[in-house]
Order: sequence, then C-alpha cells, then structure tokens
Amino acid sequence: MAKKKNNRLTLYIFIGMGIGLFIGAVFPHLGAQLRPLSMIFIRLIKSIIAPLIFATIVVGIAGHSDLKAVGRMGFRALVYWEIVTTLALFIGLGFVNVIKPGVGVELKAADVAQLAAKPQKFTEVLVHIFPQSFFQAAAEGEVL
Repeated sequence: MAKKKNNRLTLYIFIGMGIGLFIGAVFPHLGAQLRPLSMIFIRLIKSIIAPLIFATIVVGIAGHSDLKAVGRMGFRALVYWEIVTTLALFIGLGFVNVIKPGVGVELKAADVAQLAAKPQKFTEVLVHIFPQSFFQAAAEGEVL
C-alpha cells in the first residue's frame, strides 16, 4: 500500500511541474507574478536540509551498537565522497573547457565594477571553512 502512495506523490510532483511549465510558457506574465511562491518553496526546502542531514547522521550512528562498524562505515563514506567529488570536478572542468561559457560576452564598465570582489587571503578562506556554531552554519545555508 505504501508503494501506491509513493507513486501518487511522484505523480503529484510531475503534475505540478507540468502546470508550472504550462503557466510559464503560455502565461509568462502570470508566471512572473507567481515568483514569490517559488521563492518561498525553495526557502522551505533549504530550511529543512540542515536538520535532515543532522538527524540522519545521529540516527545512523545511534542505530549501530558496534563502534568499529561505525568507523568502517564512516571511512567508506569518506572515500566514496572523495571519489565522487573528484569525478564531479573532472566532469565539470571537462564541460567548461569544451563549452567555454562566457566566451564572447562583453561587459560594460558598470557591470565589471559590480563583479569585482575583494581578494581573500588563504588564512581567511581557512577560517571561513569552520563555522562559529552549528546553528549559524545551518542558518546561512553552509551545511557542508
């Protein structure tokens, strides 16, 4: 019975996406007016990510009685994360070198002034990696 409900939720998601595509294509002005709803939805999704990750980790560790198994699982997860992240990096670099996004775009002087960022020192980047508190990191969307 749970599988049928899961399929129904998936169907609702696809119906909602279809309605959104239809409104955006046929009534773009109405779609622009509905932008606050989309922003609220995205913010709600972002707000649940940090507690979900925290709860998953706590329940995963608490569910194991053998600490050696937890350590092995953590090591495997770290190795898996490193391999997948490196693979994603190489795929992204490959696409950027093939597609070359931004080539041919000419920016006006005002646009360039807005894009200029203050260069950061290595120590500033290193300190920024570690949040002052778990809740601050979660509130600012820096969950990783």
